[in-house]
Amino acid sequence: MAIFRSRRLAAVAGSAGVALLVISSPASAHYSTYNVRACGPVSIQECGYGWVSSDHRQAGACDSYPDSYGFYLVFEKHDGQTGIVRDPNGSASGCGLGPPGLATPAIARYYVCSDRGSSAHICRPWKTS
Repeated sequence: MAIFRSRRLAAVAGSAGVALLVISSPASAHYSTYNVRACGPVSIQECGYGWVSSDHRQAGACDSYPDSYGFYLVFEKHDGQTGIVRDPNGSASGCGLGPPGLATPAIARYYVCSDRGSSAHICRPWKTS
């Protein structure tokens, strides 16, 4: 009986260790999205959204409102370098992807903007990716 009980305790302890390992995985390993809601007749519809992949090495910008304005994402890598990803075809199907290749070092933070023409851009604050 004692051998059976110790094996059961070992199995329970092992399962708890696996659960702890899964729970303690890095919080930064997730797909991240961010949108701007300032379009439409009363400025509450989504203009577009941006995203950073779960490995933080690729970003995208997607214009989702057919208003002839653009949409873009600005990113900053862990070494301080910055870049811009634009949706090249407006609200038509497909999004802009970047940076070319895979970002090294990884993308640390980003923000998204609806380009409203001239100097009027509606942007969200920086978001950690």
